[in-house]
Amino acid sequence: MANNKIEDKINDFLCGIKQKDALDFVAFLRANELLEESDDSGYAWGIKYAGGVIKIAETEKELWIWFSDVMFGTECSADDELNHTIWDSVVICPQETCPSKRHCGCEGEVSGTVFGKAFESTCYFPLGFFSPDAKALENVKKLLLLFKEKRIIKQCTK
Repeated sequence: MANNKIEDKINDFLCGIKQKDALDFVAFLRANELLEESDDSGYAWGIKYAGGVIKIAETEKELWIWFSDVMFGTECSADDELNHTIWDSVVICPQETCPSKRHCGCEGEVSGTVFGKAFESTCYFPLGFFSPDAKALENVKKLLLLFKEKRIIKQCTK
């Protein structure tokens, strides 16, 4: 039977500060009713809003977070720190920036504007946080709260 509780996966595969940061992030997700159940294999968990997915990369011993619905028009704004965290985390295809070096096969099908900055050749999951530190996770929390408050509207071109 698959281990479907994310905290158990975190404790099994992460250690030290990575484990602490991941557990704190999951506690935030639970407190804000943002965490969805895992898939049947216990491979990934959904995050409400923004097409979010959270995974414990067992082989790499890292936390990975992806968002599919993050192409925003120029009317969206955030603080500079959040903007730069988001821009630095846009996944350009083919996914050389992905630590697993696995090519998703999307060939950069999506282009659009993310918090006022134009991007081309992004993945269909255009925002990826691979082994984020505590500061990056704080910005992911800000992003999720913006979605939850419906202060961000998806605008995407394919």
